[in-house]
Parts: sequence; C-alpha cells; structure tokens
Amino acid sequence: MSRQELVSAFLEGRISRRTLIRGLIAGGISTGAAVSYAQLLRPEHALAAPRAAANDHYPMVNVTITTTSLADAKSNSRIVVSVTCTEELKATFFRVFLNTAGGGVPIGQRSIASFLTVAGTRQVAIPIDRAPLVGRTSALVYVHLQGQDDESYPALASNRRLLS
Repeated sequence: MSRQELVSAFLEGRISRRTLIRGLIAGGISTGAAVSYAQLLRPEHALAAPRAAANDHYPMVNVTITTTSLADAKSNSRIVVSVTCTEELKATFFRVFLNTAGGGVPIGQRSIASFLTVAGTRQVAIPIDRAPLVGRTSALVYVHLQGQDDESYPALASNRRLLS
C-alpha cells in the first residue's frame, strides 16, 4: 500500500493505528515520523473502528521503571522494571541507557528467553554499570524492551525515569 492508501484506510477505520505505523515504516518512513503521523491523525477523530483490532496481532506491552532512587541503582548495580503484557512474551531483550549531553550511553542489558508464559505482569532487575553514574546527583535513564509473542510478532516498549 502507498502512504496515501495507508492513511485513507486508517481514516476509514479499516486498519488499526499499529498497522498504519507498521505499514509506514515498511514503506521507508522513520519510526518517529510514522508515530507522529498516527498521533496527528488522532484515532478518536479518524474513527479507527474496533474491527481493525482483529487484524492487529501485536501484543500490548508496557514497561515501567520501578527503581526511584539513584542511590539504590548505584548501590545495587541494577535498575528494576515492571513489565505488563497482554500475552506471552519470549526472546525478551532489555537495554538501559543513561541520557547525557552526547546522547544515550548504554549502561546495562539483560536477555530472558521466556519472560512471561501467559499474559500478566513481572518484575525484573537489569544489571547496570555504575561507573557512568559516579558523581551524579540525578540521572535520566531509559529502558527499552524488545521481545516476541508466542507467534513471533514483535513486542516493543520503552520508558524513562529521572532518578534522584
């Protein structure tokens, strides 16, 4: 489908927001631009019909950083996150980044083959390198999750938190 056909299908409620984003990315649009398109079209005004959700195979996944204290992150050498998913989540890879003036600096990662066997919520600790945190009184950290559901559809989520 062309970009215009995708937008028209979305506005008519024949495809979901995720299908719109996926199609735009497949057509060469950057992820940020595709999400912006979907946001600007605002599904509630675009009349994206609930029937489009039947074609939407991507699991809904949310990641929340539960670590609130920079001192806790430093002393335990980890960031704890809570993940909620609407279905099984496997082949899950977590990355933790520290926001700096030069961009995101990777400070931790963790891979879990079978993270959730059914829909639900689970907490996980991601080990981090404390060295980039030394001397800081606060730190803006980002956690990115990449995984798959039981049918190998991708699951993506990210979040950020200011640790003080």
